[in-house]
Amino acid sequence: MRRARAEATRHLTSVLSPWLDHADGGSAPGGERTAAAAAALAVGVAEAGARMLLDTGRHWTPAELARLAARLFAGGVPALAEDPQD
Repeated sequence: MRRARAEATRHLTSVLSPWLDHADGGSAPGGERTAAAAAALAVGVAEAGARMLLDTGRHWTPAELARLAARLFAGGVPALAEDPQD
């Protein structure tokens, strides 16, 4: 599991780094460091989502979890209290 997590994080970091390097026409401060942190966070959220889908007592769908994660990461915890239909 650790090997798969590390590989996914490395791969995602390699995808994010060039994008951050060209964001806004210049190099983002700490681009490689930021890419690695964003990749690790994304992999962690994906793992948590997979565990929740396997937990039969929670009854989440992949679409529901994706919307929840998007709201949380885009707006923080206060966004979870808002009506998603707004």
